[in-house]
Amino acid sequence: MSSFDLFFPWSDSCPIDSGLFSNSSPNLSLDYATSLRPASTPRNAFLKRRWQFGLSVTPAKQEALSVGDVSGRVVDPTLVYLCELLGRLVEFPDSDRDAWGFAIASPFINGRPSRTSTESDLRVFMENKLEGPASCLLDPCVRLQEYTLLAMHAAQKEDARQFQEMMRKASDLVVHCGPALGLEDAPAMEWCPLFDESYLSPRGKAEEVRSAFALLICLDVTAGLNMWAPSMIDQGLLELFRRLATTHLSDTEINLVRAKSVLFLRDSQELVAEWKRRWPEDTVAAGSKRYQSLIDSIHAHVNFITTSLMEVSCIPSLSGAQPTLKACTVLCLAAAAELHGLFAGEQLEERRKCSEAIGEIRKIERAFSQRDWRYLDSTLILCWSVASKRLQENAGAY
Repeated sequence: MSSFDLFFPWSDSCPIDSGLFSNSSPNLSLDYATSLRPASTPRNAFLKRRWQFGLSVTPAKQEALSVGDVSGRVVDPTLVYLCELLGRLVEFPDSDRDAWGFAIASPFINGRPSRTSTESDLRVFMENKLEGPASCLLDPCVRLQEYTLLAMHAAQKEDARQFQEMMRKASDLVVHCGPALGLEDAPAMEWCPLFDESYLSPRGKAEEVRSAFALLICLDVTAGLNMWAPSMIDQGLLELFRRLATTHLSDTEINLVRAKSVLFLRDSQELVAEWKRRWPEDTVAAGSKRYQSLIDSIHAHVNFITTSLMEVSCIPSLSGAQPTLKACTVLCLAAAAELHGLFAGEQLEERRKCSEAIGEIRKIERAFSQRDWRYLDSTLILCWSVASKRLQENAGAY
């Protein structure tokens, strides 16, 4: 298994319908839109799993994407094409592989263009739209959404160079187009989610920008945790995200919840590593305060996700989002287990809390269905490892 398989374990192959494209060359034009079917199977297969892939748009745009609306009145046409591209990584797994499981390199399979051939054409088309002369006319928010989703696509294709390039471009876009994106312009306000399909979605432009930015942070932190990769984004962006996460503390938008969760796991591991290296005596008090603040924030976030899960369970149209929210819970519980486990050997209360966190992780793990496993966040592998390590370290207490 490659490092990119660990990063995105749901990466799969799928066939295409050769009638979907009016032109399969890399020079696809907007005439391509005339051959988009309203009920494209790959596109809608992707939209059903959009939570795991990080696409988060308003309900109106979601509807436009599902019907393949490329008029530009509701959603930018390039997002429709991007959903087509990502849909080929969801539907009909392993159709482009031979009997031994190896990818088929031929551009045709059984007389039809292979997924690899047409997908490559569509990816080149997308990149031309983002980098061509007319790219300056694209809304910065749309460009940020597309760079991050193309990074996701590159990761699933095990294309490290492309992944890093898309991440770098997304980072540069946020740095250079900060005022246009308005990330810090949205005032803090009480978040009152509606109990319908919009519960986990952005409500407007400001929330969409925040969501795309959160996905960028999530991808960067996940790559660092799973592959020990150095950060690929401007370091000032992480601090910007921390401020936004604090300002919009009660926001139920799913990418924000997800990014906060994976960042808690990274922060806990960094704090534990620092503690084990022994802080200087004059910093112990500050370190202890940081420890308590982090662990309190983690438990508050777990409670927030638990409440969100209960409410989402009452909204049938959001059932596909539950595995992602459960995965966020596991990330936070693993972070809590790391911190409580630090003193579990000496303090009975810390040992009990560590045990409770591990027990919750195992309970959620058993609750995942076989269908869920294909789409779960690969960082959960690290969470299982944390739980196992803490169990072994405190074996005498369990």
